[in-house]
Amino acid sequence: MAESAQAFVTLGRIVRPHGIRGEVRIRPYGDDPAVFAELGTLDLVGHGSRRVLRARPHGAVGIVLLEGVATMNEAQALVGVEVGVPRERLPELEADDDEWYWVDLIGCRVVDAARGDLGVVRELFETAAHPNLVVAREGKAEGLIPFVEAFIREVDLEARRIDVELPEGLLED
Repeated sequence: MAESAQAFVTLGRIVRPHGIRGEVRIRPYGDDPAVFAELGTLDLVGHGSRRVLRARPHGAVGIVLLEGVATMNEAQALVGVEVGVPRERLPELEADDDEWYWVDLIGCRVVDAARGDLGVVRELFETAAHPNLVVAREGKAEGLIPFVEAFIREVDLEARRIDVELPEGLLED
């Protein structure tokens, strides 16, 4: 595992109640809202651990019923709370798959085939179309790079490096 591996991985944030029976909508910090159904227990930052009673993906969010949250008011009190798990509880990713936990991409150096070093991944975010890398560039404005197969050549977590090949004009200085 890469040296940057964190002991606690934040997976998302509760964005609002869902219905009147205590379910919450969790916006994942990744591209798979189904992950909440696989975990069994979530740690709510500042609110302890809660057992997941029921979870399902719903578009870009996860709809989750947590133990001890039975009303819309109780769910509303958790809006804005980040949720996560200890890293060892995350589902294993297939070694030969092109899948990564977003937290592992943060801090990776981004290198373009033609332009060289572009900067370091500061964060990722999802749009309706695809995930995007936010790249902190020394002495320049942050850059946004679509995290799509057409631009990403290789992700090497051991080297903390993402090789890209960007079209002209995508990341202007």
